[in-house]
Amino acid sequence: MSVTVTLHVFSGVPDPSWELTDQQAQELADRIARINKTTMLKPPGIVGGLGYRGFSVTAVRERRFDPHIYLHAGIIDLDRFDMNRVTDNSDLESWLLNTGASAVAPEVQTFVQSELTGRSNAISPAIVPTFSIMAVPPFDPGKWNNDPEHSHT
Repeated sequence: MSVTVTLHVFSGVPDPSWELTDQQAQELADRIARINKTTMLKPPGIVGGLGYRGFSVTAVRERRFDPHIYLHAGIIDLDRFDMNRVTDNSDLESWLLNTGASAVAPEVQTFVQSELTGRSNAISPAIVPTFSIMAVPPFDPGKWNNDPEHSHT
């Protein structure tokens, strides 16, 4: 039985991960259970991007947790069969960051903490990123394969 936390902050190199102690895992379960406010929003870090994108928590054979949890911007995405929870502060994310003190470089901790404290509230509809789906361009390999300098005749 284990609970592994991954801090999503890098691109191109592995993100730092660490395992929670039994006491930390119980505290995380208690902290999540105390959050009653629900939302249909997803954490914005799920769609990627650069910089701090939240935490994922992977639980193996743990009754206290869903197998995959994602936390970012005050939104806790519990698994597919439960409503997401939302907080109006970054306390849970700060606490998770502190549990990884031995796995996260000090400058990365400072950066993430500044991202967390720079947030006036966890999330509001005004700062939720919006996305539009664009049409896929038509398949046209000739556009890239008709260089007159390199014709194969």
